Amino acid sequence: MLKPITTVTSFGLALILLTFLSPIHAQSLQQITHLRGVKDYNGVKVTVTSAGKTDSLQYCGTDTWPYYVGYNSINSGCADGSFTFSFSTPVKEVVLNLSALSHSDGTYNEEARIFVNGRHYMVKTLGKSNSCGEGECVVTPEGNIRPCNNCTGSGSNGIKIKGPINSITIECNIILGEPMGFVASVFMGPKAKDEITLNSYTASFVESAAGDGRELVIESPELQNAEISIKDASGNPVTIRYRSIEPTKIIIDASEFNAGEYWLEIKLNGVVEKQKLFIQ
Repeated sequence: MLKPITTVTSFGLALILLTFLSPIHAQSLQQITHLRGVKDYNGVKVTVTSAGKTDSLQYCGTDTWPYYVGYNSINSGCADGSFTFSFSTPVKEVVLNLSALSHSDGTYNEEARIFVNGRHYMVKTLGKSNSCGEGECVVTPEGNIRPCNNCTGSGSNGIKIKGPINSITIECNIILGEPMGFVASVFMGPKAKDEITLNSYTASFVESAAGDGRELVIESPELQNAEISIKDASGNPVTIRYRSIEPTKIIIDASEFNAGEYWLEIKLNGVVEKQKLFIQ
């Protein structure tokens, strides 16, 4: 819905700020279960590839399956391995269940490392204990997931990885000895484009405090690397002249904007968000 907020500046000019608020839809997670190749899940094609030591295994009841990372039963042995999941459309989030990570002082140790869109992802918080009664994993200062101290098995259910996510890699990094790898379940959230909101963005026309005429001020914690475009009511691009560009605030010269309707478009991480603005 569109929620208009009218403000009056010290110059007596009535301005309207329209913030686009998308309703939040409760959508269930979809478990990914194929080991390789491409499969469609709710209209999103998911490509699964693997590298290093990997296998399939169901462990801890139905908590974790089928991705066994860091071990292979045919070519027996323990070594680094990974599964990568690539999405044809970015998804809002991915949720992981992990089990069977193990550690013994001076004998064996391993960790799970997560990469999102090709970059290392720092995990900050874990989920809840799994149904096997394993010890709870720990998060390292580097944002990786390790087993609890001297635990023959440890895990965590419901580890949330926030998006938009184009690809995610789950890697077993063998630190010492033969810890035998770990098992993972992977659940994908809804398409990121279906969940677009502008709740974290505000945009408003204001009069410059320096007396330079009207400005369009855009503020958000997510503006770094964003691409911005503006069109008039007829869909014609409007030339943008920036007065200030900061990671969380952008100021655009709007002194030559006529009264009427405009469309602001913000593109970030492959997601496009639109907002309607008016000048009276």
